Amino acid sequence: MRPQESSFDTQSTQDVFAFGVDLFHAGYFWEAHEAWEHVWHQADDGSPFEGVVRASIRTTAAHVKRRQDNDRGVISHRNGAQGHLEALPAFLDFADLRIDVALFRERLDGNGLPSALPVERRVVTLAGETTTGPIARKQPDS
Repeated sequence: MRPQESSFDTQSTQDVFAFGVDLFHAGYFWEAHEAWEHVWHQADDGSPFEGVVRASIRTTAAHVKRRQDNDRGVISHRNGAQGHLEALPAFLDFADLRIDVALFRERLDGNGLPSALPVERRVVTLAGETTTGPIARKQPDS
């Protein structure tokens, strides 16, 4: 059982999640994991957003295990990440973030691990139009 916070601040939680995405894209997997632990503790139990956060945490753990040449750990964490994404919708919107869950699932299939997460931030242009863009420069998947 994880500790529960008394208040849920959507904006700061979204910012910490986005910061974790930046860290992940830069290859700082352990640091992304730590940022997302905070987000996980803030997320509503059983919510789709919690599922994405937990899958993200397991994906970072798989990357750490890969660096340790621990194939069994990589497989275990990748499978765990896939399990958290199974029942989720294809897309998930959280505050101004848009998460492509279907693409996340696809990137976890097979033997690879994603080097970039399909998360974008919605922005409103000066003309009042809403568009999306990457949170950070994404590295191509290997």
